[in-house]
Amino acid sequence: MSNMPFAKGSTEEFDALHDMGRSLVDRKQLHGMAVESEFDVCAFGNWRRKAADLLFSHGGCDDLYYQRFSKEVVDPKIRSLEQGLRILAAARDDVERLRVSSKRASGRASVSYH
Repeated sequence: MSNMPFAKGSTEEFDALHDMGRSLVDRKQLHGMAVESEFDVCAFGNWRRKAADLLFSHGGCDDLYYQRFSKEVVDPKIRSLEQGLRILAAARDDVERLRVSSKRASGRASVSYH
């Protein structure tokens, strides 16, 4: 995952980590029920570290998403992972919104432009 071919904090990086976490959840479903006893603790720890690093690099220590993730996504359980996926998705949406709004703004002349 460290050889991701996209910019740090890009929507693609958020998507890749979301997919990685989603695969941990999807793999551990049996007729719609989570199978906690088969949950891959090592894979969860690896995913959690990468997701926390991404959120930290995106917003720093005071970032709401980073703080929520750090406090709420601690136990290697399906419920914790799903909460982490929701936080990542929300952060990704914010990154996308900022990217779109900055593209729009860069195409317009500034108010002080004569």
